[in-house]
Amino acid sequence: MGDRAPRTFAGLASGQVGMLRELHIRQFALIDALEQGFAGGFTAITGETGAGKSILVDALALLLGERAVGDWIRTGADEAAVEAVFEPPEPVMRQVAARLDGVLQPGDPLILKRVLSRAGRNRAYLNGSPVPLSLLEEIGELLVDIHGQHAHQSLLHPSHHLLFLDAFGGIAEDRGAFQSLFTEYRDLRRQREEIETRERERAEKEDMYRFQLKEIDDLKLVDGEDDKLRQEAQVLTHSEKLSAGASEAHALLAEGEPDAAVLLSRARALLKDLSAIDPRLSETAEMLEQARLLAVEAGSGLRAYLEGIEFDPERQREVQERLFQIERLKKKWGGTVSDILARAETIRNVLAETETAGERREALVRRIDQISSDLDREAAALTSKRKKAAAFLEKRIGEELKALGMPHARLTVRFSPVESDPAWNGAGSETAEFLFSANPGEEPRPLARIASGGEISRVMLALKSLSIAASPVPVLIFDEVDAGVGGAVASAVGERLKRLSRGAQVFCVTHLPQVASLADTHLRVEKEVRKDRTITSVRALSQTERVEEIARMLGGKSVTPVTRRHAEEMLEKGAGQI
Repeated sequence: MGDRAPRTFAGLASGQVGMLRELHIRQFALIDALEQGFAGGFTAITGETGAGKSILVDALALLLGERAVGDWIRTGADEAAVEAVFEPPEPVMRQVAARLDGVLQPGDPLILKRVLSRAGRNRAYLNGSPVPLSLLEEIGELLVDIHGQHAHQSLLHPSHHLLFLDAFGGIAEDRGAFQSLFTEYRDLRRQREEIETRERERAEKEDMYRFQLKEIDDLKLVDGEDDKLRQEAQVLTHSEKLSAGASEAHALLAEGEPDAAVLLSRARALLKDLSAIDPRLSETAEMLEQARLLAVEAGSGLRAYLEGIEFDPERQREVQERLFQIERLKKKWGGTVSDILARAETIRNVLAETETAGERREALVRRIDQISSDLDREAAALTSKRKKAAAFLEKRIGEELKALGMPHARLTVRFSPVESDPAWNGAGSETAEFLFSANPGEEPRPLARIASGGEISRVMLALKSLSIAASPVPVLIFDEVDAGVGGAVASAVGERLKRLSRGAQVFCVTHLPQVASLADTHLRVEKEVRKDRTITSVRALSQTERVEEIARMLGGKSVTPVTRRHAEEMLEKGAGQI
């Protein structure tokens, strides 16, 4: 019973939408080791008084989040383990896959496991991976409803009652449409709040934004001008040095007696004459001519430069001041003029958005008002349908409870208005809670406060008999459902369990032959002493063994030919019921 890799099962029961396939128990209570497979339909679990018929229910309850009890670990063992293999319905598989980041594939089973340790290291696993126990509990609520002394019952939670009523009344589609409309309303409200928040923030900063934009625009910045200004400032700062150096260079080139151009010309003439003797000097003579032309050009350039350069303290102050202003904005908005210009564009967009936000907000308000009116109307329609469904449910559940041996029991639906503004939520304008009274004169109380496990089980059986679709949990387990009943009521219980098994996998721990005879599969819990140790085991009964077990349930330990014939008749009759 170690950690198993996910498996894919073939040959599922026809029409079975999700089921418990296997249960493995090790060192739990009186069970040494048990590996039990299950079929679809209706399974009865029987056994003699004291055999521990509810031990499978206890094990599943533990697996699905029941608080661990120390004496559940078998005497002499350090650990107890319970593992269940489920073939989940598709909606459950989608939800679980979402929680597990999609590691499950279509057709994979769900393998839930819980290990108790005397050392206190209790552990939970899902398909071999460690998970919080809360996740097993969450998934278990999608897979199993246990009705009896255990709290793992979806319909004991008032939050499920409105869902059940809507499904029972055939208004789940109306509820879904209302939910979609409400979701749109909520999203639009959120958008409006975001716009209003941004409007308030922009209003608080608008003066600052306009000041910043004016500060940038007033400079009339040009991208890259700071580099040009720095170059100009450098020239203005060193204008005297530049003028002196350029004057000396110009004198050398163009003011000497003779000047550089004349000297280069003379040298060229000499080499040109000599090249008549040695042609190799022709190239050098040509180079001197080019140098002479360049010297003339350089002299002209220096003369023009000297005419243009001047020491201008006023212009120097202007350049330094503009550079100062640019550097100041750089420290605020970025390292370059491009960053400053980008900041100005961002501010313009923010201010432009302020001008259009009001129009968008008004359009949202108009749409919100329209949807709010639609929701008021649809919520009122839902309320009307729910009240009709509640009245019909109360009548039908009364009939079911009477047939199940509770002639004075009644179930009522209490509606409470939604305490919010506006006065509806995603489900409508009310919540619903089922209240129950078992006897005349008793004030109806919430289902969770029903004291008797048998009463709880029969109420749940009655509710589920009325509408399987209202609670699409695929595995239903009833423990003590037949407590204190017999005769015709026992047959009624069995018939309803049989009917439930058409759309779900149903297990019932029972001591009534009327119930057990209707089952598709019959498990017997047995307790025996081996080597001074008490051991509980579970086994599926053959048809012959079923006759003997039903006969025992009819007549006690003394099985007679009469009780055996009666048992055969009951099984034949049960086999004929669909």
